[in-house]
Amino acid sequence: MEHAFGLATDFALGIEEELLLVEPATFRPANIASEVVAAVAPAHGEVTNDLYEALIECSTPIVADAPEGAEALAALREQLRDAGASFIGGGLHPDAAFGDVEHVPLARYQAIRETMRGLVARTPTAALPVH
Repeated sequence: MEHAFGLATDFALGIEEELLLVEPATFRPANIASEVVAAVAPAHGEVTNDLYEALIECSTPIVADAPEGAEALAALREQLRDAGASFIGGGLHPDAAFGDVEHVPLARYQAIRETMRGLVARTPTAALPVH
């Protein structure tokens, strides 16, 4: 078996940025992720919804380094703004009430809700996974 060491770009990575969608005037959660996903068609990277309608995920393509990843995320954020979305980045929404959530109506997320039960009734969490 031949080894693959050294065949890929050194330290290549992909970044996923989860953003909380908010109403521009009040900063309350905005349950518009499905609408935003339908309105955005990025040339590089991907914009998808997650379990919650007030959460959106931006994923870079494979990038060579962190600065390239930051540029890709900035471009995806700009496309979100162009589609009319307002958002904040942070672990939790600062004052959304527990259970004040709307879930994305897809079979995948229905299965997650059934498995996780009350755990997914909490305020959406946003993260920044780097792979």
